[in-house]
Formats: sequence, structure tokens, C-alpha cells
Amino acid sequence: MPIDRSSAPADFAATLGDARVPSSFGARLDALEADLGRLRRSARRWKIGCLALGAVVAAGSLLAANGAAPAVLDTIRAQRIELVGPTGKVTALLSNTADGGQFDLWSVAGANALRLTSTPAGGDIALWNSQGGAALGFFATDGGGRFEAYDSAGKAMTRLEATRDGGALGLYGRGSQLAVLARADELGGALSMHDLRGRAVVETGAANDGGRVDVRSREGAKIASIMGGPRGGELQLNDLQGAAAVSAGADLGGGSVGVLGPGGKTLATMGPAQPEADGTSGSAAGGRIAACNANGTPVVTAYAGVDGGGRLVTATPDGQPAIVAQGGPQGGLFGLLFGGKRVLFLEGNAGGGRAEWADAAGQSAAAIGVDLASRTGTLSLRGEKGQETVRVGTDEKGSGTVTVYNRGGLEKKSLSVK
Repeated sequence: MPIDRSSAPADFAATLGDARVPSSFGARLDALEADLGRLRRSARRWKIGCLALGAVVAAGSLLAANGAAPAVLDTIRAQRIELVGPTGKVTALLSNTADGGQFDLWSVAGANALRLTSTPAGGDIALWNSQGGAALGFFATDGGGRFEAYDSAGKAMTRLEATRDGGALGLYGRGSQLAVLARADELGGALSMHDLRGRAVVETGAANDGGRVDVRSREGAKIASIMGGPRGGELQLNDLQGAAAVSAGADLGGGSVGVLGPGGKTLATMGPAQPEADGTSGSAAGGRIAACNANGTPVVTAYAGVDGGGRLVTATPDGQPAIVAQGGPQGGLFGLLFGGKRVLFLEGNAGGGRAEWADAAGQSAAAIGVDLASRTGTLSLRGEKGQETVRVGTDEKGSGTVTVYNRGGLEKKSLSVK
């Protein structure tokens, strides 16, 4: 039987103090009937859902009891997935970021232990220790990949990275300053050691002709280098401004050292002996020391001579020998040269002393000394091509003699004082 709504007071809704209640009693009853309908429909859906869930659980239990595999869902779609532990704390999280997906794991104590993240360059993996400090990191980069290991304070101590030029390994010391860097470059492998401020002080690596080691000052200037050269090993020492001061090298003939001055000009050298311009000098079997002028030209040279004796040469500014002093198996000699030709020659030998003069062309003009044949003094005057023309000496009896020769070298006249 329908409810008679005409006898309801007109101001019934107002007495409830709720603006959402209809103003008429009839309207209120209509609303209540609509709510009851919705509740009945919702209850029916819950009953159906519970029956379906129970059926699934019962089916799953039955399948499990019979040893069959549980049902597998093909797809799960969600914006965020969390796993929580017994205490309600999140232990795993799968979520979205601006660059893609992210996966985090937490320890029971609540410390974030691992994170996998997608980035514009690829993917990152980060591991933290129990105190929350960074421990390891793996990163995709534009040049390849990078690995980092951190100390207990979370500072990077090791970095391994692939670049467009090759691989690189960096070791870091106190203050997170780079201490050692090993890398591949365009010539091969390279290794550098750094000071406490991160400045490279020792560098070694492959070079065009072999290996190379460079030592730098704390200001960064290269002060020493050891390298392989086309003829052997090379050493170079520089001043604090990086200018070469000493150069040493190895060759097939031995080693050599050069002292350099301003502008890189050689001031002194030491090495194997080399033949001089006059053709009477050295042998590669001996040593050589040379002092150079401001132009780098050797002007004083000391070395082992061709006969194994010592030899000292003083040269003109253009390098022409001017004074020669030498010791040999037969004694010592001293010579003055002009244009590379001997014009005065002094010799000490087993027979005594001897002096010889020559013209500007090097032709002997006169000689004085001990005649080895007679063990007496003699004076010889020479003419064209060094041919003897006058000889003053003594005979076998000790008497003085004067002999004059013709152009053919034959005796022309002789005078003997009895």
C-alpha cells in the first residue's frame, strides 16, 4: 500500500537542519527508496564477486591439492607497485620517473640498498651501504659505461669508464682528488700519477718511437722526459719554465749528452769521438767532450785520438781547427793551423824535439830538430811541394855541414867544417 505523503508537515525538511534533504516529505521518501535500490544492487555485486573469488580460491586449492600449477595472469598494469614487510615498511618499489622506470629495494632497517633507474643515456644501478652511503654505481654514458666504487663516506675512490677514445681507470685519494689515471689514447696506453691537489706530476705511455715517461713540476711544467727514439733511448731535462737544459741519447756508436742554453742552442756535448775536419783526429772507440759558442759551434774539443792518445782542439768561431795538442805513442805534439792547414808543428819524440813550419797551403817550408839518423841537431829549408833545398846539420864525425839541393832533390853542393 503506498505511503500517504499528503499529511506530512510542509516544514519537515527544514526541521532536519540539512540543506541536502528534500523540502517535502514525499521527495524524501523517494530519495530513500532510490538509496535502498542502490544498496540492494551493490550487495548483489559483492555477493557475486565473493562467490567468484571463492570459486577461484577453491579452484586454486583444488589444483594445488592435485599438483597442478596455479593460474597465471598474462598482464598486470599499474602506476606503482609496492611490497611491504611484516611491520608495514616498504621493502621493494616499482615506480615511474620522468625518464622511465625505477626499482628500489630497502633493508629491514629501512635503508635504501639498491636502485635501478632508466636514464636518457640508458640505465643506472646504484648500491648503498647499511648507513645510507653510496657503495657502488654502474652508469650508462654517451661514450659507453662507467663504474664507480665509493668509500664509507660516499666519496668516489675508483672510476672505470669507457669513452669514445677507449677505456679509462681513475683512482682517487684523500680529498677525492685524482691520484692515478690509466687510459687509452690515440697512441696506445697512458698512465699518470697526480699529487694531493690532483695535478699530474708523472706521466707515462706509448709514443711514436716506443715508450715515454714525463715528470712535471708542481706548477705543471715538464722538467724531465725519458723516451724511445729512432736510434735508442733519449733523456731530456728542462728548467722550471719547461725549456730544454740537458739532452742525452743512445746511438749505435754509444751514448751522448748535450748541455743546452737559451733558445735550445747546444753549449757543450759529450759522447763518442768523431773525425775532425783536418783528418788527423779521432776514433769512435774513444770519448769526446766539446764546448760550443753561442751559435752552437764546437770551439774547444777534447777526445781520444786515432792512435788512442788524448787530443785537444781549439777552433775558430766558424769551427775551423786553430790549435791542436795531442799525445800519442811516440810522444806529444802541438800544432797551429790556418784554414784547417798546419802552419806550425812542434813534436816531442823518442829522438828529442822537432819543429816544422808550413805555408798557408800546408806545404812544409822549414824544419828544425833532432835528426833521428845521426842523433844530432838539424835545420831543413823546403821549397816547392815541401822539397828540401837547404840542410844544415852535422856529419857522423860531429862536424857542421851545409848541403844545397837542386829542384830535383839531388845534392848540388855540400860544405863541411872539419
